[in-house]
Amino acid sequence: MMEQLVAASELQMLPSVQPKCADAPRKNDARRKNVARFLKKEIKAGLRVIKIGEHGDRQFNFDDLIGRLPEPDQEVLNRARAARIVPVAPVPAIRSEMSEEQRALLWEKFENASDKERRRAGARAQIAREVNDEIEQGQIYTAAYEIVGNRHGVSWGKVKGISERVRGVNPKGASVHAHDYAAALLDGNHGRARNEYGPRWHKIWRSDYLNLNQPTAAASLEVACAIITGIRDPIAARRAGHRVPTTKTLLDRLNKEVPAEMILFKRKGSQAVESRHYVERDYKELRAGQAFNCDGHLVDWHIRLPNGKETRHIVFFGFQDLFSGVMLGWRLDVSENADLVRLAAGDAFQIALCDDLYVDNTYAAATKWLTGQTISRFRYKHQVNDVLGLFNTLGIRVHFVLPYSGRSKRIERAWGDIESHLRARPELDGAWTGNSVATKPENLGTRAVDLAVFESILREEVVAFNQRQGRDTPVAAGRSYQQCFDDDVASGRAVIRRATREQLRLTLLAAEKVTVSTKDNCVHLFGNRFGGELIDELTDSERTNLVARFDPAKLQDSLHIYNRAGRHLGDLHCIAAIGFSDHESVREMKRLKKRRRDAINDRIATEDLIDAASMGRMLPRTNPPTPAAPKIIRPFRSPIEAPRATEPEIFDSGIDIYDDEKVG
Repeated sequence: MMEQLVAASELQMLPSVQPKCADAPRKNDARRKNVARFLKKEIKAGLRVIKIGEHGDRQFNFDDLIGRLPEPDQEVLNRARAARIVPVAPVPAIRSEMSEEQRALLWEKFENASDKERRRAGARAQIAREVNDEIEQGQIYTAAYEIVGNRHGVSWGKVKGISERVRGVNPKGASVHAHDYAAALLDGNHGRARNEYGPRWHKIWRSDYLNLNQPTAAASLEVACAIITGIRDPIAARRAGHRVPTTKTLLDRLNKEVPAEMILFKRKGSQAVESRHYVERDYKELRAGQAFNCDGHLVDWHIRLPNGKETRHIVFFGFQDLFSGVMLGWRLDVSENADLVRLAAGDAFQIALCDDLYVDNTYAAATKWLTGQTISRFRYKHQVNDVLGLFNTLGIRVHFVLPYSGRSKRIERAWGDIESHLRARPELDGAWTGNSVATKPENLGTRAVDLAVFESILREEVVAFNQRQGRDTPVAAGRSYQQCFDDDVASGRAVIRRATREQLRLTLLAAEKVTVSTKDNCVHLFGNRFGGELIDELTDSERTNLVARFDPAKLQDSLHIYNRAGRHLGDLHCIAAIGFSDHESVREMKRLKKRRRDAINDRIATEDLIDAASMGRMLPRTNPPTPAAPKIIRPFRSPIEAPRATEPEIFDSGIDIYDDEKVG
């Protein structure tokens, strides 16, 4: 004979486990707790679990368990077993089936619902069907709720509510056929209407919120509230009876209806949108020495110059190999100028002469002395008679990129690496100035480092930057930048182009446009006169289109004369050495002149003079004097329009009225 088993869920209808509370959900919880408490006690006393049913429902031997129950519980369990039924909780009467009109209305609502609502209704219908299947297999309703709830990961209370809606027990539901479960279980809660507050709230709030000033949502709501209701405080406006939306409502609808990039554009500008779209550059297709990029960086250190002056504006200009990342050449100067770029390029070109060069469109790097006759340019206007720039003379293709863009130039990311290691050097303690106002240290300005000392430390850090192991770039793969460059050259994959002595000389010489003076047949440069037999050999067109290359530190040495096409014509020697001795002196004199002009302008500003417009407004307004009234006014008679006066008619009375004697 097969052993009879009793499941733990079947014990929930026994009289001894019924709680005293009237609330149905609390009553079910208490019933389960009482059963669990009873079984725990009896298991300790020797009750053995025979089998673990589906979803963890423990099963026990019928004869072993019934002897441990009170007599009323034994009678209920024996009657249930004898009738082979499971005791179930009493349920309200099932209401009648739905009419065809009600079913048609339900399915009409189902068709008009969104896809998301229909999917949710289908999931609820599946839960209701599984509850029916468990009941048909002999489970009580509470056990079926737990089994199906565990299966779908929801609470038994939610399963109970779904089941009662389709069985007509819940007042919100009705007894429906299983085929209509999905329509009957459609969620009727659609939230508030989208236009509950009216479109004016959203329009005014968005007009203020989508602003480059980036106001907060709450501040923009106050502005909209003041415009629409006349009350600035939204809380006070609600108390006054106005319907005012919350910031969450406004933000949720904004994010649903407006694209994220448009919000970003209106609040942070076009650059913020462009930063989201970029191209990942793969340097594996390049070879060592094939392409360089260069850039200048304002160092964050307090430096003492050789003349004793202290400055925080020292420019570090470097050239970096794009394939490996190694820093090939660099120089320091008090400003970013064409001479600095040219000398740093000369240091890099001693190692390799690149085919492509990526530079900023700054005044110094894009000067025509370096990039002349480059057609695609962003700085300066391209002209046909431009001087052939140094880079184009050396056969280098120049590409202009965006400043301050790490994705455009790899060297931008090298500055942060080098600066972070410079801050760790104890020799520079106290000289760091910070890279922004927010990062200025507390000991700012307490110490200045000599330029020679700083340059030697920087040279060590550049070497360490090139040789540091563990680089995680796709090319390095754990190696150092220097090792990447050396391995590519040693393997023969990279074809290094070496610069000749004449080409390197061009990088060490500055250039200026010069013409031959018609007065003394000489070339004038920085106050010095240069002449020679070469001038007599020049044609008239060449005399006005010459390029002089010279050593900036020795302005009185010979000039190397080139034509606009870059062909060397010859040398000119200094005739009268009356000018400055070097290029830096010329630059210093220009700085002194500018400083003198600035001092004069500052002195004028301290006088607190009144501008001409204000003076004009200060002048009193006078009216023209009124002329005095004349005592005698002569009438004006036109000789054309006015009639002529006639002679009076004189009657001959025998008396001469003009004869005084006769009258007398």
